[in-house]
Amino acid sequence: MTRNDEHLAASRSGETAPEGRGFFSGRSLPWCIAHRGFSERWPENTIPAFRAAADAGADMIELDVTFTADREIIVIHDDTIDRTTDGKGPVSDLPLSVIRSLDAGSWLGKEFSGTRVPTLAEVFSAMGSRLPVNVEIKVGSSAEATRSLAAATADLVRKRGLAQSVLFSSFSDDALAVVREALPDSCIGVLARKPESPDTALRRIGALGAASYHLKAQHLNPALVTRLHGKGIKALVWTSATDNTRPVMEHALLAYADGFFANDPELFQKVREKVFAGKLP
Repeated sequence: MTRNDEHLAASRSGETAPEGRGFFSGRSLPWCIAHRGFSERWPENTIPAFRAAADAGADMIELDVTFTADREIIVIHDDTIDRTTDGKGPVSDLPLSVIRSLDAGSWLGKEFSGTRVPTLAEVFSAMGSRLPVNVEIKVGSSAEATRSLAAATADLVRKRGLAQSVLFSSFSDDALAVVREALPDSCIGVLARKPESPDTALRRIGALGAASYHLKAQHLNPALVTRLHGKGIKALVWTSATDNTRPVMEHALLAYADGFFANDPELFQKVREKVFAGKLP
């Protein structure tokens, strides 16, 4: 049996069909998920980074959303604009007009000068028909703020007719419950920040009808993956910024992960090709 056959058998061993599971159907290879776009070479969470990821052959893009002061949904990872723009201050304190005026590219290189922080609506307009999108709903300053962001994000996805091509994820189960209520057929992924037992992971997944479980590479273990696959749940692997490397990608693939959040989607595809060609032990 080839590695491809083994992976396909493992990922199809599910006993149940969670809501939104069709999102992941029809694939034998693990997903190459461009983490904040092609963030290794382009300014993260920007439209140029997402377009570059699509051009590089990524299977999905991942992005982060939060509210501005005037409740516009924008795509940015941090709670502040300090690291990825030429401005300073908490995102939640600034209106869209101010954030839109900032340079979100020069921090990475002068060739990216003039790149802007996009709204989620702008990303959908640019990318919605090209690739599936994993929208991570950031945890806000309060539980109510996080639920409100989840509701607004779900509403935008519904209005754009993209419910079948968006994977919602969050570290907040409350936010994901809001999405589930608003979009009953949506695809949901549960994010885990710390190691969780298989029983704990499956309780969270079951409560939300989730289709995927997103865990840190260091927390990946065969027992957990086997339990997830036994329930028809996909195991998607994320890393810290410093661990998004070839050895970690190899480890995830050899552990039968169903997807990897790659800063460099070209590198991940090369590693995936070698693993599935049997060129790695």
